[in-house]
Amino acid sequence: MKSVLVDSSSFEDYRKKSAYYVDKSLFIEEFINSGYKVEVILRPRRFGKSLNLSMLKSFFHIGSDPNLFKDLKIYEKKELMEKYCGKYPVVHLDLKDVVGSSFEECLDLLWKEFKRMVEPHQAVIKSAYPGQDVYGIYKRTSPRPCTGTLSGFLKMVMKILCEYYKQRVIVLVDEYDAPLNNAQKEGFFDQTIDFFWRLFSEALKDNDDVLKNACIMGVFEIRASGLSPQFDNFVVHSYSDMRYSSCFGFTLEEVRQLGLDEGDVEKAMNLYDGFKSLFNNDVAQEWQKI
Repeated sequence: MKSVLVDSSSFEDYRKKSAYYVDKSLFIEEFINSGYKVEVILRPRRFGKSLNLSMLKSFFHIGSDPNLFKDLKIYEKKELMEKYCGKYPVVHLDLKDVVGSSFEECLDLLWKEFKRMVEPHQAVIKSAYPGQDVYGIYKRTSPRPCTGTLSGFLKMVMKILCEYYKQRVIVLVDEYDAPLNNAQKEGFFDQTIDFFWRLFSEALKDNDDVLKNACIMGVFEIRASGLSPQFDNFVVHSYSDMRYSSCFGFTLEEVRQLGLDEGDVEKAMNLYDGFKSLFNNDVAQEWQKI
């Protein structure tokens, strides 16, 4: 019997718990065949961005279970499954909670997210630095390193994974714009954009020996003194871009194909109203001023 998961962003949870799931697995094929090194995908909230990133992680990461994709459309792509599924080290960074009231608090929260990011890779890092607790990343609480070390941390982790697995790394970044939106409201945007420019520049620009591909998700494109104009290997897919248009959100017909009754269909429509939320959001109005 199918179950209903609300607000879960874990692809594995959906598949292992046999939850209702609108099949967006061909997003994987489109991502593989896009030809771009680093892609920034913009969609409203509650449009499946985090779930799709989780799906990419479940598909690519070394040791993944191909059976998670059984009965999905991507599973029928046998050659693609054999070539790509479970073949790459994956780094998954979630920035949604990096929203402090000061720049220093923002960096402290980022350090916590970095430690969560490396949890699946601790054994590899320990093999690269035997007997060392690198910057205290194995401790639940530890002081963050200096700003320069922090801005290079993502690149360092990618290099360790690449050298260990002899395979380039896929980088997934969720809600990249959350710290920047927050900094704009709190009044420390210039410091924050400068820091994240350095973070992404070190990890994702001119790092082809280590980086396989990157997928970055967000709601808004940061333009003012911003990220995307600084990187010639970034491509931004906005709301009006046809690429990936079928991979996010879902139509009424797709929901009805799940076998829900009309009452549950209406509930789903009310839960996933991302465009309404976007255009009623004060943050969107703030960014129009920049």
